[in-house]
Amino acid sequence: MPELPERTATWLRRIQNDLFDLAPTSRSGSDTRERLRLLPEQVGWLEQRCDEVNAELERCAVRALGGTPAAAWLHVCRRSAGARATLVALGADASPETCAISTASDLLFILAREANGGEEPLWSRSER
Repeated sequence: MPELPERTATWLRRIQNDLFDLAPTSRSGSDTRERLRLLPEQVGWLEQRCDEVNAELERCAVRALGGTPAAAWLHVCRRSAGARATLVALGADASPETCAISTASDLLFILAREANGGEEPLWSRSER
């Protein structure tokens, strides 16, 4: 991934670690321990990071697209997290895991906007 500020890279490592705990594939078939669950504090941490970065950005009324290489990668990660949240929601309505993955997706969107440094390409409806 292209260079990111150390703060962002640290946050991404934490998010990845927390989300990996949820994955059933993070354990071997012989592991009989109960799957780890997210704590409300972990979701709260994500929400606080969203507020922290959003406070530094101009309001964006439409969807931002790609932009810098770092922003483009963050958008890919965001969409992947969004898809995962949808799959989790299909199996457990509004579970803490769904909320956490959705909030992580929100934070990735906000970090992508930040990575563009205010010069983000914006979505516009296609003319057909």
